[in-house]
Amino acid sequence: MHRRVGAKTIQATLREELPDGSPLPCQRTIYNALRRGVVIVPRAKPVHTPLPLPPPMEEWELDFGEIWLGPDEGQFEFLMVGSCCLAVGHATVTPRR
Repeated sequence: MHRRVGAKTIQATLREELPDGSPLPCQRTIYNALRRGVVIVPRAKPVHTPLPLPPPMEEWELDFGEIWLGPDEGQFEFLMVGSCCLAVGHATVTPRR
């Protein structure tokens, strides 16, 4: 094989090469063995750096959306306007024919 293999590939290869009915280790067991042998190194968790929030009323966000309510009610369309600490909504219902 010309690429790195993991637990899933090793398990599939064992399934092909061992006689039928032979017990196979699960993928998690193979993964743990590879990790203990330092064949694979677990990925580092990404560092979470929260963004500072702007003061209220300084930045605004607009969001358009629609929800299909069914053939009788039609389509619910809405516009959401919001700030960091304030949210105002406007909605209309348009029946579909």
